[in-house]
Amino acid sequence: RVFVTSAMYFGNIGGYSGATFRCQQAALNGSLGGQWTPWLSINTTNGTAVHAKNMIPNARYVRLDGKLVAKNKADLIDGSIANPININEFKLNTTYPKMVWTGTLQNGMASGIDCNGWTSSSIMLNGKVGVNTGVNQSWTDAGNWPCSNNQQRLYCFEK
Repeated sequence: RVFVTSAMYFGNIGGYSGATFRCQQAALNGSLGGQWTPWLSINTTNGTAVHAKNMIPNARYVRLDGKLVAKNKADLIDGSIANPININEFKLNTTYPKMVWTGTLQNGMASGIDCNGWTSSSIMLNGKVGVNTGVNQSWTDAGNWPCSNNQQRLYCFEK
């Protein structure tokens, strides 16, 4: 299962662990059960990186309303998805476009544009965003936004 959070955050979301906590909290608020992880990438200074595609299982991905998003991980990162990830943890449709922090390119790899590892809300830094109404690569890579300019949502995948 996959959803987009109803809550929004500035770029300082506490790194990957902070984003994981936020996904888990959103799932708890929505009475979803299970273990959840964010679709979020980080390019670290020591040359290692967190790539979103490596943090989720290879599974069939469906929204909370049961509609297919992707048949498997390869389908998720091939440049298009079957349905937008616009259902939140309360199973409500957020049909109007909302930006989502991802730091992730269409291929599931870190973009290097990640609000300093999702630890900064500086107006001088940017984070890669997707858009929750996208069904092409824009679902994960729709551009860059200042880390403190607007609050954005997170995508959460069940582990």
